[in-house]
Amino acid sequence: MLQDANAHAPMVAVEAGTVITLFLRRESKYAEAIGVVRGLEAKYPRDFLFCLEEANLRKDAGEGMAAVDAYQKLLSDAGKPGFFPSSHLELAYFGLGEALRGQRHFSDAANAYEQAAWTKNSGAELKRRSLVAGGKCRDLNGERALAIRDYQAAIATGSDTTQGEIARKLLNSPYREH
Repeated sequence: MLQDANAHAPMVAVEAGTVITLFLRRESKYAEAIGVVRGLEAKYPRDFLFCLEEANLRKDAGEGMAAVDAYQKLLSDAGKPGFFPSSHLELAYFGLGEALRGQRHFSDAANAYEQAAWTKNSGAELKRRSLVAGGKCRDLNGERALAIRDYQAAIATGSDTTQGEIARKLLNSPYREH
């Protein structure tokens, strides 16, 4: 019924496509989900969330550099005045950081995480998660002083949180991958 609504019911096609994408994501059918989202993007190219979801799906599908490219295009489009009527750049920067980290581009990943943390609408939890992730990437890249700066900033935004505890531990000993 959802497939039929997505294809033939203009009044509910967007909702049906969105729900289909959620189900496909849950079932790890990323290629199919990307196809549905691309169809939604074609109809609504200035919808930030559809563009973000394509990048997220590509990251989750293991399409490392394709995900990086999708996040970078999204952020580039967001820089055009009025391109997206509503956007959450902090989510795009965080996803970009995740994709870059997966490709072992630690310096670029740290920069993206730090952008996520300091973007205007970044919430406290995302800010802490981004700073800890950025610090870990800095440690992996041999930039201990910058890692410490990120950990201290994470602690300053919430020392009594899980991320604050992680940051405190990482102040004492650099992060190493397992």
